[in-house]
Amino acid sequence: KKPIRLVLAYAGVDFVDKRYESSERDVWLSDKPNLGLDFPNLPYYMDGDTKMSQYMAILRHVARKHGLMARDGKELDLQEMVAEQITDIRLRFVFMVVYGPTDPDQVKQGYITGTLVPELDELVKFMGAKQWLTGKLSYYLARFEALPAIKTYQRSSQYIQWPVVIPIAKWCRAVWLSDKPNLGLDFPNIPYYMDGDLKISQSMAILKYLARKHGLVARDDRELIKQEIVAEQLSDIRMRFIMGVVFSPKDLADVKDGYITGSLIPQLDELVKFLGNKQWLTTKLSYVDFIAYEILDWFRLFTPETIAKYPVIG
Repeated sequence: KKPIRLVLAYAGVDFVDKRYESSERDVWLSDKPNLGLDFPNLPYYMDGDTKMSQYMAILRHVARKHGLMARDGKELDLQEMVAEQITDIRLRFVFMVVYGPTDPDQVKQGYITGTLVPELDELVKFMGAKQWLTGKLSYYLARFEALPAIKTYQRSSQYIQWPVVIPIAKWCRAVWLSDKPNLGLDFPNIPYYMDGDLKISQSMAILKYLARKHGLVARDDRELIKQEIVAEQLSDIRMRFIMGVVFSPKDLADVKDGYITGSLIPQLDELVKFLGNKQWLTTKLSYVDFIAYEILDWFRLFTPETIAKYPVIG
């Protein structure tokens, strides 16, 4: 991925840029199981005994290593919110234009005026006069649900369970559109979080802020790398489910079995292997376990018979 290469080049690192041509699938499939990666995937990064996959985990690691990540909490919150906002911009472009259901020429103008221009307006407003964007698987689920605070919350009236697949809701946007410009958010979006003068949008930026605040993020760099790899792997699993099933143009009955056998089972196999005999996905309970719980709970509802085959999870 280009940003990783750019960070390494900016830092003056001499690196080997290993690439696989589209015609070299067999070469990649031969290399894949022998790289020593927890979740073999492209891109991957190796530096001594550090071996990583997952693009954003790699990018954050090389950024920390070369002084391009904030160390101050507020600045870090800001960086993560902007990173997630840019991810949103990229995903909308990819799914609306690059992989859109209609010809790019038919959607291009509508995408530019309806989506891209408002996004760029927000970005320009946020940037202001700054030079840069930020100034300078039954056991796993049962174990999570048994945590006293989680158990209490899930039994309370505040906890709402939603079906996995439902018709798209028709809701009135007027209240949100009225509130949106008056919240004091740099990138007004849902969800948002406010704590005193701290105002954050972007779900992952909020989650990581709360995790840091409450001791659920590693402080050791090696453990942090592991957490970020797992978080990105879980993001991949979630995205494949959403795009392959929830937003598939085909009927659910037509895609469900193929998704389970072709995507979900191999992903669960990897996750179970990685979990091994550990109680939690990394050394101790962390924010990635909260992400994993949500996703695995989806699958427990979506295909209980599949999850039942993995006692370590379900």
